Amino acid sequence: MPSTKAPIQANGIIESLDGGILHPAYSWTAMPSNAASTAGTVTAVSTPMYGLAIDNGTSWLHLAGENANAAHWASLGTAIASLGATSISLMIPHKMSVSSNITVPNTVTLIFTGTGEISADAGQTVTINGPILAPPGRRIFGGSGSVVFGTVYAPYPISWFGALGDGSTNDSTTIQNAINALPTTGGTILVPATPNYYRLTSQLSFATRSRVRFIGEGGTGELDSVKFVWDGANGGVPFLVNQIRDSEFSNFSIVPGTGTILAGLEIDQIAPVTVTSTNNKFSKIHIGASTHGVRISNAATSNNDLHIFEDVYITGAGTNGYLINHSQAKFIKIIRGSVANRTNGINCTSGSFYSESGNFNANTADIYLGTPTDSILIVSPQSETSDKFIDDSGAAGNAWNVTVVGGRVDPNSVGVDNIYVQYRKRGALNLIGVDFASGVNYPNTRFNFNSSSPGATVNIIGCVFPNGTPYSVGTTRRIVSQGNMYIAADGSGQIIEHHVEGNVGINTTSPTNLLSLGGNSARTIWMERHTTADTAGNNLTAQAGGATSGATDKAPGSLILATGLGTGNATPGLVRLQGTDRSATSGTGDRSLIDRFIPNASKVLTNNSAIAVVNATIASNTSVGGKIVYTIEVFDGTDVQVETGEVFFGSYNKAGVVSGTATEVNSQQNLSAGTLATTWAISNANPAVISINANSSLTPSTGYPRITFSITNLGQQAIGIQ
Repeated sequence: MPSTKAPIQANGIIESLDGGILHPAYSWTAMPSNAASTAGTVTAVSTPMYGLAIDNGTSWLHLAGENANAAHWASLGTAIASLGATSISLMIPHKMSVSSNITVPNTVTLIFTGTGEISADAGQTVTINGPILAPPGRRIFGGSGSVVFGTVYAPYPISWFGALGDGSTNDSTTIQNAINALPTTGGTILVPATPNYYRLTSQLSFATRSRVRFIGEGGTGELDSVKFVWDGANGGVPFLVNQIRDSEFSNFSIVPGTGTILAGLEIDQIAPVTVTSTNNKFSKIHIGASTHGVRISNAATSNNDLHIFEDVYITGAGTNGYLINHSQAKFIKIIRGSVANRTNGINCTSGSFYSESGNFNANTADIYLGTPTDSILIVSPQSETSDKFIDDSGAAGNAWNVTVVGGRVDPNSVGVDNIYVQYRKRGALNLIGVDFASGVNYPNTRFNFNSSSPGATVNIIGCVFPNGTPYSVGTTRRIVSQGNMYIAADGSGQIIEHHVEGNVGINTTSPTNLLSLGGNSARTIWMERHTTADTAGNNLTAQAGGATSGATDKAPGSLILATGLGTGNATPGLVRLQGTDRSATSGTGDRSLIDRFIPNASKVLTNNSAIAVVNATIASNTSVGGKIVYTIEVFDGTDVQVETGEVFFGSYNKAGVVSGTATEVNSQQNLSAGTLATTWAISNANPAVISINANSSLTPSTGYPRITFSITNLGQQAIGIQ
C-alpha cells in the first residue's frame, strides 16, 4: 500500500506518518477522496473513536476496527493492561520508556507515528506478539533492554533498532538486537541499502533458530549496496551462524576495515545442540580478504550439512575460500560464484561438497582435498592462472569418489613443479569431458596420480589435455583412458589412444601385476574368430620390449611364460604350446587343437617298474611321432645318479592295428655309485602309451627315481601327459 506524503487528521489529532507501512495482513478499505478537496490537506474526517484515516492521494485508507493512542495513558504498560484482549490498533506517537517487563498480546497492532519509540530499560524485556506498522527508515526500539517478537508477521528492518549504516556509527549492538528479536520460529530481517556501510566491531551471531531470512536490500547484483565493514579486533569472525536451519542470508558484502578477518562467515553447530545446523542458503554475498572466506566447522558430532552457497564471491588474499572442516559437514553445495587469490579455493579437509559452474582464479590450488568423508562432484568449473586445479594432502583416506564433469580449467600458470592435478586418494577420480588445455600446448604440464598407498582407478573420458603424455602413474594406481585428445605443439588436436595404466584386475579387486585374473577358477585369454565370411583368422603376437632405437649393443627384453606356483611336493604345472591338427582332405569343419610342445613335465617313478609318462590317441589310418628329451634322477640319501637323453617315438594305426617303437638315443649318465638301467617302450594299443623303466641298484629315497621331460609332437594326432 502507498504511504502518506503529508500530515493527516484523525479525530482532531494531527499525526505524521511519512514513510509509513500499511501491512497487507490487515483489513484496509478504500473510500472516495471526497473527504478532502486536495490530497494531503488537513481535513476533519468523521471516523470511529480513535479511528485512523490515511490519505494516499487518491482515496482515504481506513484501518478497519478500533484504534487507540498510547499517549492517553501514563505508560505503555498501563495502556496494554487497559486494552486487555481487545482487538485494537495502538498508536505510539512519541518515545515511551519501559521500566518493567511487558507483553503485547497478538490482539494489539502497534502503529508507530511521529517520534514514536519504545525504549526498554536495562534488564527489561518487551515481548511483542502482535503486528507492527512503522516507517522503515527510523528507530522505533531503543534503550538498554530487550525487544523480542513472539511472531514475525512481516519483514522488519534493522533500522527499527537503530542501525544507521553511516560508515562511522558502530552498528554491532543495534543489528544484534534486531537479530535477537527473532523468535525461534524465525522471520525476515531487512538490511536497508546505504551509500556508506554498516560498521561492526563485534560479531553478529545467529543462533538456535529456524527459517531465518537476513536480506540486504541492495538490488540484483549490487552486493556492495549493503556492506558490513569489520573494525573489530584482528582475527575476527563478523558473522556466526550457529544452530540455524532452513534459513537464508542474501545480498550483502563482508570486508575488512581496521581489523583483519579470520572467517568472514562461519557456519557451526556448537554444543550443546538444541537446533541442528542444516539446509541454509547463502546467496549474492561478497567476502573480502580473510583467512577463510567461509568456514564450515562443527563443535558437535553430527549435521552442519546440506548448506547452499549460490553466487558467493570470495576475493582478496587469504588461505581458504571455503574451509569444510568436519566429517559431518557433507553435501555442501557451491553454485556459481568465484574464489580468487587464495591458497586453496575450496579446502575439504573433511566432509564433502558439490560445486557447479564455479569460477576459480589465481589460487595456489583451486580444490584441495584432505580426507573427504563422502563423494565429491565438481560440475562445469572454470579456472585460470591457478597453480593447480586439484591438490591433496597425500593421505589415502577413505574410498570416496571425486568426479569432475565438463568445464574449462586452464593450466596457463601451472606451478614450478608442473603438476596441475595431483590426486593420491583411495577413491576413484573420474574426469569426464573436461578441457584442460584451452586450445594451447603446454608440453611440461603433468597430472600426477602416483600414490604410496593402494589407490582406485582414475577414469578419464572425453577430456582434452595440454600434451600427449600428461599422466604420471605409480604401480598402485590404475588409469582407464578413453576418447581423449591433446593439443599438439602446432595447435592441432590429436587423439590419445585408449589405454590403461597401472595394474588392472579381471575378476579380482587386488591385482598385483599389470593384468591380473582372479584365481578362483580357470581362465582363458583368446582372440575372437574373424566375423567376415570365408576369411582366415588373424595373428596374435606377444612380444617383449625392444632396446632403445639407435642404442649400442643393448639387449631386448625376454618373453617369459610361467606356470602358477605350487606348494610342497605337488606335481608342477605345465606350459603347453598348442596348434591345430591338419586334415588330409579339404572341408569347412573346425580342426582340433593339439599339444605341440610340452616342456619340463615331471613324474615320480617306481624303481624297476614300467611307468607310463605319455599317451597318444591315433585315428585309423594315421600315425603319430615325436621326440622326448629327459633327465632321470635317483637319490638314496647318500649317492646320486643322473641320466639325460633323447627318445624318438613313432606309432601307426592301420585299419585298427596299432604298432610303434620308442628308441633311446644320445643318453649319458653320471653316477656317484651303483648302476642305472633305463628302458623305453610304447604299447601296441590305442591310445598308445609310452613308458619308462628306471632300474637303479640303489635303494631310492621317497620321491625317487623321478623324471623331468619335454615332449615335442611332430605328427597330427593328439598326445598328452600320462
